[in-house]
Parts: sequence; structure tokens; C-alpha cells
Amino acid sequence: MGQLFEFLFRWSEVWPWVLPLAIFFICRVKDKSIRPLVWLSAISLILAFFAVYCQQYADQVPPKWRDNTGVYNLLSIARTIFFGYYLIRIPKMMQYRYPKYVLLFYIIGIAIYFLNLGTLKGFNNIVFTIENFLLLVFCNTYFLGTIVDEDETLSISHPAFIVSAAMAVYGAINFFIYLFFYAIVAINMDIGILTMQVSKGTIIVLGLMLAIAVYLQRNKKQQFNKLITT
Repeated sequence: MGQLFEFLFRWSEVWPWVLPLAIFFICRVKDKSIRPLVWLSAISLILAFFAVYCQQYADQVPPKWRDNTGVYNLLSIARTIFFGYYLIRIPKMMQYRYPKYVLLFYIIGIAIYFLNLGTLKGFNNIVFTIENFLLLVFCNTYFLGTIVDEDETLSISHPAFIVSAAMAVYGAINFFIYLFFYAIVAINMDIGILTMQVSKGTIIVLGLMLAIAVYLQRNKKQQFNKLITT
């Protein structure tokens, strides 16, 4: 049993993305509004598998693939874009113009940054800090829009609420982890390693909550279609 938990934790950046995909196909969710999350899960599953495989079996992969930091950078970019795109399509988010501009400026800015850098490789905690800051901006904007809307009650069983809550938990924890990562490592390497393990644990929470959101979507197609523009 201990070996099983060790195996699951070593691959904890991979298998959580299988959960929303499995629910999507098993329940045959037809609603197009959930597609950004499905695409994010599929892309993250592929990229995360490649990154973890290169790390776990470094002696079996070509030397040029052993540096998996570029893959993690792509994962960070994908999470920001797909989560942001999912939420800005909700009508109550459309009353705020800045989320669209923020997402657009992020895409342009991150493209310019890596083009000037000349490579996707290389760990930069600022990239991940910006990702988690923007996720917090998007989900808090959704919560604010729901609270101030007198015609809409805040339902914790609503798929958009589950997704926003998942983003809030993931973003709040990882924002501080990556913001102070180098300072933590400089003080104590063991604590730095522990924070990375905590970060991996948030991927599990994220995958589980996305799976719940996709599962709830199967019964709320008509209701959800009124809240999401197609």
C-alpha cells in the first residue's frame, strides 16, 4: 500500500488530469461551454506526463530532453489561458472589461518574454507567480460578479463556482510558494523541497474539483448554457 501511495504521489502531476477527461467521456457531456477545461486537461495530461517521465527516467531519455523546465512553463501558460478563457465567457464576467484585456496582455507579454529569451527552457518563478496572480484575479472577479448580482444566487453546486473555487485554492497556495521560492531555498533547501511537494498536492485538488465541475455539468446543461456565451 505504501508503494502505491508513493507511486501516485510521484505521478501526482499527471493522473489528476485523467479524472475530468474520464468524466467528460463517460458522462458524454455535450455542452461546448466546458470544452476549454477539457482541452486544458488533455494538454496538461500530455505535457505533465512528458515532464514527469523525463524527471523519473532521466537516464533513459536523450540529454536534450532532461531539462523539463520548458514543459512546466508551457503548463503554466496553458492553465492561465484556458482557465481565463473559460471564465471570461460567463455573462456576469462580461460586465467587467478588464479580464479580457488582462488575458490579452498576458498572452502578448508572455510571448514577447520567451521570444526575447530565445527559449522556453529555464525555471523562472516570476512566470508561475504571474500565473497564480491572474488566476486569483479571474476567480475573484467571478465571485464579485455573482455577489453583486441581485438576480443570481451563489450556488456552490454550480460548475462555474467549482472551477473558480479550484482556481482560488490552487492560485492562493502556489502564489506564495513561487513568489518566495528562491528566498525559501536560500534559507533551507529541505523546506524548499517541501513547498514543491505541497504544490504538487494542489494539482490533485485541482484535478478533483475540475472532475466534479464536469460531472455537475451533465445535469445542468440548459441552466449553464444561459450563463455561458457560445
